[in-house]
Amino acid sequence: MRACFAEYARVLKPGRWMTVVFSNSSNAVWRAIQEALGTAGFVIADVRTLDKQQGSYRQVTSSAVKQDLVISAYKPTVALAQRFSLKTSSAENAWAFVNEHLAHVPVFSGRNGHAEIIAERTAQMLHDRMVAFHVQRELLVPLSTRNSSPGWSSAIPSATRCTSWRTRSSNTTASG
Repeated sequence: MRACFAEYARVLKPGRWMTVVFSNSSNAVWRAIQEALGTAGFVIADVRTLDKQQGSYRQVTSSAVKQDLVISAYKPTVALAQRFSLKTSSAENAWAFVNEHLAHVPVFSGRNGHAEIIAERTAQMLHDRMVAFHVQRELLVPLSTRNSSPGWSSAIPSATRCTSWRTRSSNTTASG
């Protein structure tokens, strides 16, 4: 899988998407897919389940996985890649990652007429993605926990409220 994802990263233009659908009940397989995507340079933007409504014979008659995972990942833009090409980390670069990531994750999700919280837009998940991005590139993480770094509470909406928010390093407004 690493070789496949590396080839996808080579041919895919910066800022573009890739979606992977797979089915496996092993946590080790899920971690291997995540690690292979990150090693290839992709950033996971969304993970959802795909309920096929009607399962295969094996899914119906055994304990086989009933749903597939749909993983959407993107190749970082040239501008973001250049920020990290010197193998240096800074708070400014970390916020640049967060801003780009927010531009790639879904803005709205609804089911049966009700809005759902988008986990990828929560402060916890954004912090986790930022940390993973730095660790995969063997860089120091410039922002400590989301609770002690200034800016997380004002830049990122909490999971429990849906308001408009302002990003730290730019003056653009988006709905979250």
